[in-house]
Amino acid sequence: SGSAKILIKFLLNRAKNMFSKNKNSRKNPPTEVGAKGLSLIEVLIYTAIFGTIAAGLMGIVWNITRIHTQQIAATEVDENLRYAVNLVNAKVREATVIDSASGSTLVLKMADYTKTPTTFSVIDGVLYMQEGSGAQVAVTSNRVNVDSLTFEQIAMAGAKGGVKISITLSYKIEGRPELGFTKSFLSTVSKASAITFDSDLLPDS
Repeated sequence: SGSAKILIKFLLNRAKNMFSKNKNSRKNPPTEVGAKGLSLIEVLIYTAIFGTIAAGLMGIVWNITRIHTQQIAATEVDENLRYAVNLVNAKVREATVIDSASGSTLVLKMADYTKTPTTFSVIDGVLYMQEGSGAQVAVTSNRVNVDSLTFEQIAMAGAKGGVKISITLSYKIEGRPELGFTKSFLSTVSKASAITFDSDLLPDS
């Protein structure tokens, strides 16, 4: 009977301790809740860091793309300007007579009658050349636009006349004007020589 009393007392004390621990855990469960709260904070911090890094990377990519696009635009405009002005200069020096040079149209008489008249003109923002009765050939590409072109016939000392050429080309991206590029070019060509200036050297440009 003594042993039984001891066993009963042990079991009662054990149950009492278990009940006390369970009661305390219900009243004060900081560990589990605290762990969950800390985990949420960590997620928010990581999300903020990732968002900041992603925004920085997107800004870098955008700047690289913008610079690359502007370089393409500048190269395209420069190449078209150079080719167009050199071609006009060559044809003027080759011509026997500058028939007319007014507005955006230049008409030349050539020694080769099959190439007379040689005409330069602008149609829908593209510079064309036509030799004799041949088909019109595009001088500038469809990636650039001839914003303005003016031919002016001038008298030059020691030369058989000359032509002043003022041309502006632009490379424009629809909906993104800030990525475009525009450049002006001025050339004075005679039967003997040509003098050219780009927009970086023109006064008030």
